[in-house]
Amino acid sequence: MEVIKRVCDKVAVMDKGKIVESGNIINVFSNPQHSITKSFVKTIFNEELSFSTVNKSFKDSLIIKIIMREEHNTATLLEELKQQFNVSTFILSGTITAVKGNPLSILLLRINGPHLDIANAKNYIQNHVFYTEIISKPQLKNQGMSITS
Repeated sequence: MEVIKRVCDKVAVMDKGKIVESGNIINVFSNPQHSITKSFVKTIFNEELSFSTVNKSFKDSLIIKIIMREEHNTATLLEELKQQFNVSTFILSGTITAVKGNPLSILLLRINGPHLDIANAKNYIQNHVFYTEIISKPQLKNQGMSITS
């Protein structure tokens, strides 16, 4: 995998002799669609935090996985969330690697605050990074609100 991410411009992933996913290496590595591709990519990023642990531990928080490419800046994103929304943001885990010389990072963020501010922060993140995945939504108690994906 190290050679592939340093040398290749395009990649094809095969399963049982058939191509299941192909494309620009940065696109495939930053947003894998097939389960076999996802397992390959995990070997590069070593996601250490168990999602099941996250779901049990942070019931009042939004847990969101984000993938950022070189055009995104983690420090800027976290500062903007702090300034624009009444939320606290914590990095639960993160990995940065280079794919074809371009930085690619995966962060698992925990976001706390009033539910409306969490929802607004989630929308902001989804509009400002390459890829997001909601891991866990805050449990709302008698507020008649939900945070949608």
